[in-house]
Amino acid sequence: MLIKGFYRSRLLAGLVGFLALVVLAVPVSAQAAQLQPIKVRLSFLTYGFHAGIFYALEKGWFKDGGLDVSIEDGTGSTNTVSVVGAGNYDIGEAALSVMAQGRNKGLPIKAIAGFEPTSDAGVLVPVDSNIKTLKDLAGKKVIYSASSLEAPFLDIFFHNGGITRDQMELINIDGMAKVSAYVANRADALITVVPAIQVAVQKDRPSRGILFGDYGLIIPSMGYFATEQTIKEKPQALRVFVAAMSRAFHEIKDEDKIDEAIADVIKNRPQQKFGADSLKAQLQAIYPFMASPNTAGKPYGWESSKDWAVAVKTMRDAGQLDNKATPDEFFTNEFVPTSYK
Repeated sequence: MLIKGFYRSRLLAGLVGFLALVVLAVPVSAQAAQLQPIKVRLSFLTYGFHAGIFYALEKGWFKDGGLDVSIEDGTGSTNTVSVVGAGNYDIGEAALSVMAQGRNKGLPIKAIAGFEPTSDAGVLVPVDSNIKTLKDLAGKKVIYSASSLEAPFLDIFFHNGGITRDQMELINIDGMAKVSAYVANRADALITVVPAIQVAVQKDRPSRGILFGDYGLIIPSMGYFATEQTIKEKPQALRVFVAAMSRAFHEIKDEDKIDEAIADVIKNRPQQKFGADSLKAQLQAIYPFMASPNTAGKPYGWESSKDWAVAVKTMRDAGQLDNKATPDEFFTNEFVPTSYK
């Protein structure tokens, strides 16, 4: 009996030990299994604006909210709108004016956070040139891309500046090559998104911007969007994502956080061989576009019906939206946090 009792106790002890190991292992595997995969498509190759998403990723805020977020570079807002609208990604990053045009053409998409409510598009000109206003582009060579987000608004932009496209030589160059062409002095000006590109060319061809907003064109720039189906089926995932992004932009505005955010970009995209100073300058140049008078005091990502009303009118005037379009159909503030606490 003593021998049987001894072996029985040894068996029980072994079983208890095995069960303890199983119990210890379960939380880790269960936590991994519970992470919801979320695919994000960026607007373009990584630049300063993307410090927000990589900072949130490295802080673990997506995982803390139960998300396994994968981030893929894009090839332009138009392409991102197309592939996200087709259901190939959960979330897209794009100029929201392009997103609105996509929705107007039938794509079931809507903005879930707008981080640049005022347009950052415009014309870059050398600082040592005699080009001070749009009228000064008369007789000049101007590089642009016909497929860019800026192209549909050029006639209104020029009209508001008292000039027409016939008074200049517009040179259509692919979006991937137009910056290098400008730096190589193949033209007198470059139509582009100003903050990031102004920083990129500053060493080789110091430039300044003449902005859309200077001539009354108020259209939304960078933000995040999703399909109506994703909004319906994954509201909690979108809420976690937008809250993390809003908090990230709030934190990295401070000088003691920005270098950490830039390091996070470089860590996640080492193959792109960034200069930390250039990325930092790009990010800092974007912040003036990340609020409007109508979003003052609101968390980053919150969108204004008043801003969208102006944007819709601008896009209608440019022939990019039909007359049935209404401001509120293009965005929702459902997922934007009320505070950062």
